[in-house]
Amino acid sequence: MKKIIALVLILTNFNFFAFSQLNFTQNIKNFGSISFPSLPQIKVGKRDTIYLNSSNGFLYFLQLAPLQNNSIVLFGNSNNLDKLYQAIIKGTLAGANAQLIYARNIRLKNLIGIEFGYKSIKKDKIYYGYNQVYYLNHTLVNYSIHSINPLDDENVYLKSFFDSFKLTSTNMNLIQDDVSETDHIFERIIRWIIFIGILFLIGIIITFWIKKIKNK
Repeated sequence: MKKIIALVLILTNFNFFAFSQLNFTQNIKNFGSISFPSLPQIKVGKRDTIYLNSSNGFLYFLQLAPLQNNSIVLFGNSNNLDKLYQAIIKGTLAGANAQLIYARNIRLKNLIGIEFGYKSIKKDKIYYGYNQVYYLNHTLVNYSIHSINPLDDENVYLKSFFDSFKLTSTNMNLIQDDVSETDHIFERIIRWIIFIGILFLIGIIITFWIKKIKNK
């Protein structure tokens, strides 16, 4: 019996790594990294840099937006960090014309982030997006996975991608408590940065699904 249980565990772990293997590690500035199935496409804009990759019917997305370079001065506390994350959620939902499914706080070491999922309908097709976002070192780190099917917390593709975000800096080198009390101008800027990034992503998603349907 013990041998059978051990064999089942080995096969389960093999299936997890075989189907959710992330072969390319992308460095994020000087503080972290995240992994993609393969080398991502990169789009460098005035306000952000976007990384895109597709594999096994999923789209992987990373957006890096340096707020300091956008002339935003930030000082403050965790309440203002929450307002920042709420502005990101609003910008995402507006850009995707989507409905929020859930939102919850997450932690990585001593950092506070936000995770949220949403449902969107584009060209009569439903798709789902799942995001994790951290603000640290004057940068928004916004990464997500997208699917035509809803994903739960234990989905191997979602879990492996989210878990691949690692911090390479020590806690002393990570800054997160510099968010100022947000005003309407600040929130509009944040929502606009996210909105434009999501609009670009939506165009990629539509093209991706159309090609997938034609290839069936």
